[in-house]
Amino acid sequence: MTDAAQTPEDKKMEFHKPKPVHSWRELLTEIGVIVIGVAIALAAEQGVEWLHWRAQVQESRQAIAAEMAQNIGSAIVAWRSGLCAENRLDEIAAILDKAQETGSLPPVGDIGVPSTRVWRTGTWESMVASQVVTHFPREELTLLADIYALIHLVNDAPDPNAWTDLDDISGPGRRLDPASLADLRRSLGRARTLARRRAFGASLIIERTKTLHLPFNAQDLKLIALLRRLALESNATTVPKEAEGVLRGGFSICRPIGTVPPHYGQSSYNLAPPLTDERLKSLPPFGDTASSPAP
Repeated sequence: MTDAAQTPEDKKMEFHKPKPVHSWRELLTEIGVIVIGVAIALAAEQGVEWLHWRAQVQESRQAIAAEMAQNIGSAIVAWRSGLCAENRLDEIAAILDKAQETGSLPPVGDIGVPSTRVWRTGTWESMVASQVVTHFPREELTLLADIYALIHLVNDAPDPNAWTDLDDISGPGRRLDPASLADLRRSLGRARTLARRRAFGASLIIERTKTLHLPFNAQDLKLIALLRRLALESNATTVPKEAEGVLRGGFSICRPIGTVPPHYGQSSYNLAPPLTDERLKSLPPFGDTASSPAP
């Protein structure tokens, strides 16, 4: 069919066939164009992915810094309370030595208990689960993993029964048989081991975290500086109001032995009943929709 005989509809249906390659040079040129195009597309995709993970790693560092600021605070309190626990255990040892000579326990008040706060690992565990940490630099990832492994070890170390057993000496005074004295001495040794393990673990956590250069914000740095100052003060016995919500009662073991209770069987956590009563009176009405904020 000639061009003159073609209708407009026929012309619309024409196909433009690719021109045949006349030489190897033209073939290689076309292949090179295709390869370069594919390479550019892959590089662009990898670049976008790299930027995405870079942003994720930066956000993760900030989240880990917030969590580790709390853990450094706990470590400072554990270190300080560990020193106070050593002094308290020396006092208890002297009481037991005297009781061995006389056959009786003297009147002894509340001996207290060192901080056994559980340190935080939730942010790190969520980062591991999401595999964000696999995009951290190898050295930084290794150090973070070591720090959190140490935190888990310290969290698993508490032996509250040791201090609970030692609290049996708190009371108005009574006869002490040799078997009970032996039990108390074993509890004394367990409590001392616990105090030293937590204090040593706390010092390692602080030392290793310092090498990470985490992006702490101003509030985190203020809390750490405050607790550091208090830990270095020989007469610090309480956590100030600014840190009370984070580390409630952390230095209670540094206070002198309390007043003598009228009878035996009192727990070291003697502040719990009035605190529980106070909290119950201020319990918010969760089922009251009128007091709930508007969505």
